[in-house]
Amino acid sequence: MLLGSMGFAQCLGEANVVGIAYGPAATDAFGTTVPQLTLVAREGEHLALAFEEFNTWVRQTDGDAIEITIVFRNAGGYVLALSQNLDRLRRRMLNGDTVYDAVFMSTTWFKSMDTVHPMLLKLREYCRHFPAPIVLGGAEYSPLRDGPLTKQMSVREVPAIVPVLKFELTFVDENDVAPGSIASAAIRTAGKGAPHESAEPTHPVKREKSAAAISATRVATIGRYFPVTIERLRRDPRFEALCGQLLVSGYARWQVEQAVCNFILASGVDLATRVSSRSDRELANDDDLSSMICDAVRNRYEMADGKELPVLPITVIAAHALADGVALLRATGNETPIASATELRAALESAGYADAVAATAVPVGTNRAPAM
Repeated sequence: MLLGSMGFAQCLGEANVVGIAYGPAATDAFGTTVPQLTLVAREGEHLALAFEEFNTWVRQTDGDAIEITIVFRNAGGYVLALSQNLDRLRRRMLNGDTVYDAVFMSTTWFKSMDTVHPMLLKLREYCRHFPAPIVLGGAEYSPLRDGPLTKQMSVREVPAIVPVLKFELTFVDENDVAPGSIASAAIRTAGKGAPHESAEPTHPVKREKSAAAISATRVATIGRYFPVTIERLRRDPRFEALCGQLLVSGYARWQVEQAVCNFILASGVDLATRVSSRSDRELANDDDLSSMICDAVRNRYEMADGKELPVLPITVIAAHALADGVALLRATGNETPIASATELRAALESAGYADAVAATAVPVGTNRAPAM
């Protein structure tokens, strides 16, 4: 079992968050303003400690290491849930291993709000589009004068807080809440009445090793680390021609796109010396090589730089596809000797990968594969 941090929820509780503010925020990354969601607390020092932990996660993965879920209540108001994104937690703790079987547990912090600000509804609409960058920030609140007829307050920035740039925010209506989800826990917590603020453990999640689960993980991983490459593949007729040629040889589209991503990754890492003149078995047992590849994936950050896809030699891409398929079978306990694309296809179909989905077939703006 891998246990996620519990400290951030305690810090948020001690910060005494009293509200959520909305507004624009300037970002160096885009040179313009994007929406900002700001936690307003009475104790800025404790809020800063929570953000210090948030930014520790961010430095190891990205801003979406912080999972934000907003559940709109049928009776009015909403519940805000903050937790660790389990996929990023897995990446941080397992060093990029996407097949390792593990059980995770972490804590979710909840805050119930009695009313829904119109800006929050605008933020929900904004997040329907892709990409939808937002900033998570924090501020300190202190009342200046609080009387029966007049209420004045001061909200100021906390210098120690480093805002976080995110691209994922989940909005759910109470009627659409799925059992066992963070949103379900949010509704359950809100239903307890007081206090309006609480934290509870997220139920452990056991990673599946089924073909469908591994395929979905593969699509999500490619979409996260190779978003620009996938979009280029969608648009480049050379990729369609390459797929056409390799499909005849027995490879599926998802294998071709995976092979292209592997080829591009290898092009940026000096693997030639390490892999030359070595058998597949030797390479599979090379822990240093596995660590090098995981580090290369984890540290990969693609940007739309206007460049085109590199030349994709069909023989090299086919070799990558064959090696990747063999590695996939071995990772799931299948040691069947494979010598050709035809043999590989039969083994993959037997293992349940006949209907595996290609990332290039997933709609733009999502990294989730449809059910197999």
